[in-house]
Amino acid sequence: MPNYEFFHIPGMDRLGRHANNCLTPVQLVSAANQLGKKQILTETFACCGWGLSFEEMKWIYEWQMGRGVNLMCEHLSPYSMAGIRKRDYPAFHFYQSPWWDDYKKFLDYSSRIGMLIAEGKPDYKVLVLHTQSTAWLLYNDKKSGYAYIAIYNEHLMSVVKALEHSQIPYHFGDDRIIRRHGKIEGDTFRIGTQSYKTVIVPPSMNINSNTLKMLYEFKENGGRIIWCGEVPSMVDGEKRDMAKALSDTCAFADEPSELISLIPDYAKTVRVKTKDGSDARGMTCLIREYPESKCRLIYIVNTYAQGSDIDIILKAEDLRLYDALNDEIYSVDFEKRGDKIVFSAFIEEKGSIVLFAYDERQGITLRNTGLYKMQLPLP
Repeated sequence: MPNYEFFHIPGMDRLGRHANNCLTPVQLVSAANQLGKKQILTETFACCGWGLSFEEMKWIYEWQMGRGVNLMCEHLSPYSMAGIRKRDYPAFHFYQSPWWDDYKKFLDYSSRIGMLIAEGKPDYKVLVLHTQSTAWLLYNDKKSGYAYIAIYNEHLMSVVKALEHSQIPYHFGDDRIIRRHGKIEGDTFRIGTQSYKTVIVPPSMNINSNTLKMLYEFKENGGRIIWCGEVPSMVDGEKRDMAKALSDTCAFADEPSELISLIPDYAKTVRVKTKDGSDARGMTCLIREYPESKCRLIYIVNTYAQGSDIDIILKAEDLRLYDALNDEIYSVDFEKRGDKIVFSAFIEEKGSIVLFAYDERQGITLRNTGLYKMQLPLP
């Protein structure tokens, strides 16, 4: 994560025809957002094979965009397929592919959403401290070290999954980025451009002394800290009980599943529920603000769940549905409950929904039929 600070356009590599461990895109997007990097790059679709479909491309790339990645570099566009080139990690995204003439539709779709993500303002309330220093302590280049690291990696992933299944946006906090760009402002834990009201400490063996010092100040100023599972018994690799002393004064979750109830409502700005009222597991939610237009982007991606009817609940006065494939914005029917909107929709497997939520009514009569086109709500 700390190396991303020194890239104009920080990026990552996403190999394979799958969408599983999200640590890499979240690490990338966290550092980029915190350090004010507008474009966030991914090289993607390598090693997917010649049978890669548009549906799978959309699924793989939206899995990344749903976490904030906004700039695609497709692998690969070769001038020639002679010799071994045809086996060089296909698919190829160039004239050799039979779907090349139709590829523009997918690229336009992805570019429109990517532009909206890049132009929007990220505003995250939850920070998850990264537990990388625990992995450093355990690393010994042997199977035993890898086995212990895998345990703590799973602990971290359990926290991440709990947040994502409840559509709670979060960033990772890296100790070195925190040291260079972090400070406490009242009850806010600030890293660069981002300000957090809640800090989660996942199960870990070690904690950085500077980060711990900032946590003490954050707590004294009224900031919310949630410790989850194992409390670090080491500070900078030495046995100390300073973290335990602080954790005794804070909220505590024995298991990641208990986290959600301890997170304040200000971090739950968008809720996605199934018809039985439970959180829509397997769906992630990205939010971007457009202050000048008094609206925000709500981008919901169904990476893992089957197609299902859902209710999207958020605080707003008006709502529009954006069709990124055709670049059109439509009116929709929704239910108003106090200061919140409830929008019912069906989101298909590997599908997504793009919404614009407005702080003010848009002055256009909503109709069950008759779709109209509007400008994108950007400066």
